[in-house]
Amino acid sequence: MPVYKDDIPQPTDRLSLSQVELLNNFAAIKALVDVNHETFTGGISPEGKHKFMTMPEQGAAPTTLLNEGGLYAKVGVTSGATELFFRREDDGDEIAMTEGGHATPAGWTYLPSDFLVKWGKTGAPTTFNLNTALGPNFSALQLPFIALCTSTESVAGTPAFALLGGTAAAPTLTLSNVSGGSVYWLVIGV
Repeated sequence: MPVYKDDIPQPTDRLSLSQVELLNNFAAIKALVDVNHETFTGGISPEGKHKFMTMPEQGAAPTTLLNEGGLYAKVGVTSGATELFFRREDDGDEIAMTEGGHATPAGWTYLPSDFLVKWGKTGAPTTFNLNTALGPNFSALQLPFIALCTSTESVAGTPAFALLGGTAAAPTLTLSNVSGGSVYWLVIGV
């Protein structure tokens, strides 16, 4: 790739003598634009639009000023893999956009609102600590606020149901009215 020179042309330069350097600058600019972008097409769409975006990992959340946000890649606290994050204005909250266990049939994810969602499949009936389930712990300040379940085999005439219990530090999920088979569950909290 040609090397861009930001100090040409000088006032004393003759264009005919600087032509090679100027052409190299244009080639360097085009090579830069061509990385993950549609190339110059003479003004015909989709010129200059992103094909996709790649971002190097950041060691920490970037600084943001008032009225700006930051989208960046960083190693996820729980996953240990490169994840996508968003930083709110004025060095605000850092939100994990993609970090989560997506294994089937159990997993977890953060929603952009900072809600933690966990789901799974288990035999029934059962009671278990949600903080020992896959993924990060729910907040120790309050219990998760919604639990849903569905069963492949409910007790005749009575639907399966999920009950949240325990303490904020050790929330539990109890799956009831199941006569066998499997139960799929989903819990949302912070």
